Amino acid sequence: MPILKKILCPVDFSDIHEQLIDYALEFGRGLGAEIEFLYVAPDLAVHLPFGVENDDVMHIIADLTAGAEKKMRKLLTTVRREIEADGHVVYGYPAEAIVEMAVQQGSDLILMGTHGKTGIHRVLFGSVADQVIKSSPVPVITVRPKT
Repeated sequence: MPILKKILCPVDFSDIHEQLIDYALEFGRGLGAEIEFLYVAPDLAVHLPFGVENDDVMHIIADLTAGAEKKMRKLLTTVRREIEADGHVVYGYPAEAIVEMAVQQGSDLILMGTHGKTGIHRVLFGSVADQVIKSSPVPVITVRPKT
């Protein structure tokens, strides 16, 4: 069995991300692994053709990133009491950024949540977890939090 020393755990700071963090801490403690948390601020440039001004998009991204960085600092303050952890806030397409970070950081495992989207929402927007699973050279474990 491979030795897992670094786990990448993408978070979105939604209402259910705390359950994912609990899983990450259990994995990390059990394996003696470091946890790298990641938040990806979405690329909103796709909205430019729909009449949204570039400056407006950049302000929205800056606000999202600043809020995420504050939440990441709070998360790290809490989890570092129990385990070695680091955090990153990046901008881009979530699935691509997750896989890229896993490779850059030398992650041995990606542990990520799913939101359990179904129906038309899944057809229209897809699943970040599905995209990561299909493209990651790193093993991926998904957790569907209880709602």
